[in-house]
Amino acid sequence: MQDGLMQKVDYTPSYRATSGYETLFIYIGSSRCGWSNVEELPAVVKQLKQKVKAFADQQGDRFVAIGIAAEWSVDDGIRHLAKFGGFDEIIAGRNWNNTGVMRYVWQDFPGEAATPQVLVVRHRLLVAPQLRAFQAPRLLARKVGVEELMRWEEHFRLRDIS
Repeated sequence: MQDGLMQKVDYTPSYRATSGYETLFIYIGSSRCGWSNVEELPAVVKQLKQKVKAFADQQGDRFVAIGIAAEWSVDDGIRHLAKFGGFDEIIAGRNWNNTGVMRYVWQDFPGEAATPQVLVVRHRLLVAPQLRAFQAPRLLARKVGVEELMRWEEHFRLRDIS
């Protein structure tokens, strides 16, 4: 992909900490998973990130991109996530026991422990003196596997949530 095109497709994080609704795009992958390293996957994930951002903008939500690497090695995880463009937050290390995997695969939104996968979650961020909280988290989508992600990128749809 040419550098100019890559820049147009890639997401650039914005940094704000105010109360309001957020739509989260959560990518979970691993440098040790063959499917997470399919050559076309980074471009697909970057396109999906932009499509979910456009959806969030349409809803009036803040968009947040989170990259999670189910890795033992933090360094390997960071290198893996770097292929997928900009993120507001990354979580790497501790393999399937890292904080992101625990939250988005095992506890809050139980799902298949497989990579790659993308989740779209909406919640309200509450920011007040001496308080930070997520309220009313809701899973809008979970897509698991390269083929499912590629199909979703081609035929993207999320329901209006307003």
